[in-house]
Amino acid sequence: KSLNSYESLCKEMQQVLATESKTCFQGLFVNYCAFIINVPFLMTSKDSKKLYSLTNQLIFEAVTKEITELKEMLLLFDFSNIKLKIEHLRSFGGVVADQCALFYENIKGCTHINTDKWLNNLWQLCLKYFIFSYDPNVMKHYA
Repeated sequence: KSLNSYESLCKEMQQVLATESKTCFQGLFVNYCAFIINVPFLMTSKDSKKLYSLTNQLIFEAVTKEITELKEMLLLFDFSNIKLKIEHLRSFGGVVADQCALFYENIKGCTHINTDKWLNNLWQLCLKYFIFSYDPNVMKHYA
């Protein structure tokens, strides 16, 4: 039952990531992280591990696409849409950066799962484009 719920959640995340608004993403990402961290037996199957990697890849690609679109708008001086894109990217990217920082650090403490290439890439992307307070080495100064 947990495996089916995990698979359904990942498919729902994939659908939300394919939309422009991504309004439901935060709740789904929180649940996704909780599944990975708290249900260790999920990561014993090859299919679950593939789904984990694919989901991380799709999140990375969605954030990268948003950043690329903003850069293109800036080059074209598309000021009418730049403000909206920045607001959207701050909202979506901020959620991803917040949750990614917590997820990444929690996974480092798990024995049943490791970070993968896509989660590492996502972590680096968040550090590059979003506020540095997501870095746990910096967070301690604000606690």
